[in-house]
Amino acid sequence: MRRTKTGFTLIELIITICLLGIVLIPLGIISIELMRTLVNTRDSGVAEGLARTEMAKVNNIPYASLASTTITSYDGYPYDLYRTVNVVSGFSDNLKQVQIKIFPAGNTKDLLINEISYAGSFALFGAGTAPASGMANSAVLSSGFVVNTGSRALNGVVMSNIGSGLIMVTRVSTSFTGAGLLRITGIRMAGQLLWSGSVANTLNTTLTSAFSLAAGGVRTRTPLLIFNNRNLTSVTAWVFTMSDGTQSVSYGWY
Repeated sequence: MRRTKTGFTLIELIITICLLGIVLIPLGIISIELMRTLVNTRDSGVAEGLARTEMAKVNNIPYASLASTTITSYDGYPYDLYRTVNVVSGFSDNLKQVQIKIFPAGNTKDLLINEISYAGSFALFGAGTAPASGMANSAVLSSGFVVNTGSRALNGVVMSNIGSGLIMVTRVSTSFTGAGLLRITGIRMAGQLLWSGSVANTLNTTLTSAFSLAAGGVRTRTPLLIFNNRNLTSVTAWVFTMSDGTQSVSYGWY
C-alpha cells in the first residue's frame, strides 16, 4: 500500500501570506482612516460648541475689559482655547475683533476651529428725549456697531428689558447715511424678518409682527438693519414705538 503526504509547500504559504497582505493591508488603512475621521469629527464638534460658549461669555464681558487670553483645558475638556482681541483699524477704540482658536490640549498645530466676531463699545446716543413712562422706559439698548463683515449692516446690538412687565415693539423709525444709492431693505430682530422693502435715507414703519421681550430679558444682536450695498456710514437715529404708544430715546451708531 502506497502512502501519500498532503500539505502546503513553502511557496504556497508565501503566496497565501502575500494574498492576505494584499487584502488586509488596505482594510487596515481604511479602518485607521475611518477611526481618524471619527475622532476629527468628534473633536471638531466639541470645539465648535466650546467656541460658541466662549463667544457667549465674550458678549457679557465689559467692553473695556475685553482682552486676549489663553485657557488650557477649557471648561474641563482636553482642548486649549486662545482668544485674541485687537482694536479694528479706523475705529479708534470703539470696535474690537475677537478671534477664537481651539486646539487639542498641548497641541498648537492641529487647529480645530477658528471663529471671528466683533464687539463694539456702547452705542452713541443721538438726539432725543427719554420716555416719561410706559414700555419704552423699560427698554435699554447697548453696544452695536456699523462695520463691513461681508456686508454693511448694523450689528451687535444688545436690548434689555429692565422693567417688570412685557415690552412689545410695534414700529421703528430710523435714518441713515451712506455713499451711493444706499437703501434699507430689511429689519431683522432676534432672527425674525419683521420688515422688508426698499427705502432711502429715512424709514418710519409698522413691523409685520411685534417684537416682544419679557421682563428682565436680554437679547443680543437684536436689531439688524439690512441694506442693499456696503456703503453704509452711520445709523444716525433709531427709535422704537411700543404697543402702548410710548417711544424710546433716539440711538445712533457711527
